[in-house]
Parts: sequence; structure tokens; C-alpha cells
Amino acid sequence: MKKILIIFTILVLAGLAIWYWTKEKDIPLVETIMDGLPFGTAPTPSGVGVPTSGPAGASEETDGLLGGSTAKLVRISDTPVAGMVAFTKNGETLIRYVDRATGHIYDFDPRTREKTKITNQTLPKIYEAHFKSDGNTVLLRYLKNDSDTVENLSLVLTPPKSASTTLYTIASTLLRGYTGPVAINSPFTNWAFSEGNKVVAYMKPASTAPGYAYFVGTVGSLSKILGPLNGLVATINTAGNRVLYSYIEDGVTKLFSKNLTSGSVSEVLPETLADKCVWSVKETGVIFCGAPGGGVGGNEPENWYRGATSFSDNAWKLEVDTEIAQILVEPKSYIGVDIDIYQPKLSPNEDYLVFINKNDLSLWTLKLE
Repeated sequence: MKKILIIFTILVLAGLAIWYWTKEKDIPLVETIMDGLPFGTAPTPSGVGVPTSGPAGASEETDGLLGGSTAKLVRISDTPVAGMVAFTKNGETLIRYVDRATGHIYDFDPRTREKTKITNQTLPKIYEAHFKSDGNTVLLRYLKNDSDTVENLSLVLTPPKSASTTLYTIASTLLRGYTGPVAINSPFTNWAFSEGNKVVAYMKPASTAPGYAYFVGTVGSLSKILGPLNGLVATINTAGNRVLYSYIEDGVTKLFSKNLTSGSVSEVLPETLADKCVWSVKETGVIFCGAPGGGVGGNEPENWYRGATSFSDNAWKLEVDTEIAQILVEPKSYIGVDIDIYQPKLSPNEDYLVFINKNDLSLWTLKLE
């Protein structure tokens, strides 16, 4: 039992360290840690052809994807990506991402459809990439020598000073953070964070086991907000006053929203996994989701997490308070591609929805305005 608590403590500290790192401005180290979280393996790309990259630092047109220059749904990269961020530069949206195979970092301008390689240092087999919100610092994670040791590499990206190159200077930085007393010893392996200091923790979801979600206090106190619910997955909004959650009931996936101030609960349709959704910051009570046309089966989300099942999603804008659902795009009908929406993110201006297709880890963007 003592050994289990130690393992749980390590997982909790690892999650909080990544959260702290993404919130702080000046963080600087290269660090190796042991981690019990599996990365899985990159699926073989099954989509359309692989675009040819230009020379280092050169700008290049994307492969134009199905629908031409006016298409609102665009594939940014058809090779697997490790992570991405959407940010603004000079008032315009840019999407920055890490190529999973090479570790090269690219910028994509969704207005011009121009893709630019901004780093040329090869760092193979990057499984995860976590950017700060401004895109200028990134935490890369990979398995050292195919072992169980997770290598964490934190990099600062410095823009070029000369107009003759687009390549950024990269430098490793210290992964730093205050390590205080352990807040909790618990089996929680999933964490959802608001922009304030509110942290929501929930157990690894399983369709056959009840799950709970809690607010975690600064001194380790737990305040239950959801549960017991089988297959529970939760995501909190930026303000920290609403939570979207999915769970299994009688073999069917349900999706609900809870107002944490009033306590009111409302069902959200079409049903999907909460992990396929992202809250709007600009519009209160609005979420953007990927939802499969045929619904979600009863053995989820664990089958989806491990790649045993996949979905062909449509993209939706859902207004929780008014119960208005607006379909934004049907990829299968629009371009003939099955897209399993994963890790959806909104650009700061909320003019683009960016997400990974879990079927092949390709990167996509959908124009919203």
C-alpha cells in the first residue's frame, strides 16, 4: 500500500509540474524522470500523400488539401504531430506544432496557408509537445532509448534577428518550479485546469467502474463535484465555474454540463466524449466538440484511449444554456475523410478550431469566422 501511495504521489507531482510550467513566464533544464504514463505508439499514417518539405527555414505552400484555397477545413500536416499551440502574432492567428518523427517545429498561417519550418535540429521520436500559450517555449517528452525513462526537454525559441532566415534559435532551459509538501496522495491520473487556481482531478476513466471528480484545494483538500459515474471524463472552463463531463449509463455515453455556481445540470446533445470538446472563452456557455454521427459505444472511453476504437466525427458548436446545436462541418461528406477529433484547441481570437485527427495524428484547422 505504501508503495502504491508513493507511485500516486509521483504521478500527482508530475501533473502539477507540467501545469506550473505552462503557467509561468520565466522557466528554465533538461531533466529525466520516470513516469508510469504510457505514450502508445504512433499509428501509420493512412491518409493522403505526404507533402514535400522545402529547404530549412523556407516557406512552403501546404498540399492545398481537398477544397482548394477557400476550404474552411484544412489539413496542416499529414504526418503525425506531437503537439500544437494557436497564438496571435501582430494580431493574426498562427499555429505552431512539432513534427513527431523529427522534432522539427513549424509555423502555419491559416490565412495564407503558408507553412514555415522554424527549427532544423532533429530530435527524433517526440511523443508529446506542450507549448506555452505564446508559443515561445515548449516542453518535449520522449522515451529515452526506447526505455521506460521519460526524457523531458524544455526549449526556448528565439525569433531570428535577420530577415534572411526564418529559423529560430533554440536553447534548453531549466524546468523549474517550487516543490512543496505533497498536496494529496490519491489514485488520480487525470487533471483539468482552469486559468485561475482551480484544479479538477478525476480518476482514470473506465466504463465498468465508477469515477469521481474533485476540486483540489491549495492545502490538499478535496471537494467532490461529480460522481459516482462510470467512465467519467471532465473538462472545466477557463473561469472555473462550469464543467463538461461525459459518462456511461446503461451502455450509452451521456454528455452533460454543470454550472458549479448554481448547481444546475443540463444534457448536451449530440453526445460525445468530453475529451473531444473545448470551452469557449469569449462566449459564455459555448463549447466546440467533435461528435460521431453514429454515437459513442458503451465500452468507452478506454477503448478510444488505447486505439481499439475510432470515430468519424462532425464538428459542432453547442450552446449549453440555450440548447442550440450548430453543425460546423461534416468532414466525411465535405472532403471524404474520417476525422477522429482529438485535443481540440481554440485560437485566442476564436477564429480557428485546431485539432489532431487521432486516426493518423495529422493536424487540422477549421475556420470559424
